[in-house]
This record gives sequence, structure tokens and C-alpha cells, in this order.
Amino acid sequence: IANGILGSGRAWTLFQMTPGSSTQAARVPASNPPASNGLVNPLRLMRVGWEDNANPVEVGGFSLLGTEQGHLYGGLEIYRVKPGSLVRDLLIKGIPGDLSREPGETFSLSMYKCDATPGNVTTIRDVEIDGRNSANVPVAASGVGVNFGQNLRLENVNVHHINVAHAFALYETSNLDFVGCRATNTA
Repeated sequence: IANGILGSGRAWTLFQMTPGSSTQAARVPASNPPASNGLVNPLRLMRVGWEDNANPVEVGGFSLLGTEQGHLYGGLEIYRVKPGSLVRDLLIKGIPGDLSREPGETFSLSMYKCDATPGNVTTIRDVEIDGRNSANVPVAASGVGVNFGQNLRLENVNVHHINVAHAFALYETSNLDFVGCRATNTA
């Protein structure tokens, strides 16, 4: 695998925004309970995707930490990667969300339009999603979101302390293999 983002390990490589530094609050759609307004929050801390690249990607070996920005945003989005891609050895913590539907449903880890083949799956391995912020207060909406994906394998994915939505949210997906995954203390 030639493309991706690799750190030196969860304890050694940390990615986070400086608290209060976002200038993008105006891009976040207002929530309209009790009915969804159909708008999706476009903001993510990190996005990895090479839809025009012929090679799979590898992403891992780091922590992605949410910080207070005064608005909601998503965590890590894996976008249209090639079959055989690997997402591994991650801690994603404190990504804020406030609903179980858009625009307040944010994902700590999102797999979007990741299509693989039965013999060449995309794997998510050894990932921890902690829905608590730095003060250990649950703030996350959904842990892992898989939208329009197929032939994904999730191994040892631990999702915990999700505040308002789902540990695993799956939409228009098929052929997912869950091995040793856990969901605890979730809404």
C-alpha cells in the first residue's frame, strides 16, 4: 500500500484542532428538531480518499481528538478508497454530535462509498471510538458510520460512551463482516 496517513502509534501521534480556532461555524446547518431538514454537516477533522488513484490506502497509528469549536463536526472520513485498503490502530475521541439524524448526527469514523470485492475487502482493525470529550463527558452522536459500502471487514472495533445515536450506523450497505467488535455505554 503506497498511499495514506501513518503515525507512530496512538500514544505518539496526535491530531487535533486548537480549541476555539475554527472559522467554519457558518457552514454547519442548523438542527431543526423534531424533523430533519435534510442537510448534512460538511465539516470533518480529517478526510482520506483517493477515488481516482488505482492504489489502496493505509490509515493508522494515531489518535484523532475532538476539541471544543462552538459547532459540530465529524471525525475521520474514509472516502471512496480502493479495495484492499486498511484502517488500523486508531483512537478517535470526543467528536461532537447532538442528534441521531442529519445535520446533528456526526460520525467519529465514517466509511463513505467504500466498495470492495469479496476476495479483496477493505479492513478496519484495532480501532477505538471513545465518545467522551477531554473532560470524559459523552458528546458523540455516532461512532462508526458506513454509508453506501460493501465488502468491509471490521475487526476489534470498540465503540463506547456514545451520547445520542448509534455505535454502528449502517445505511445502504452489504456484506459487512464484524469480528470481535464491541459497543458499550451507547445511546
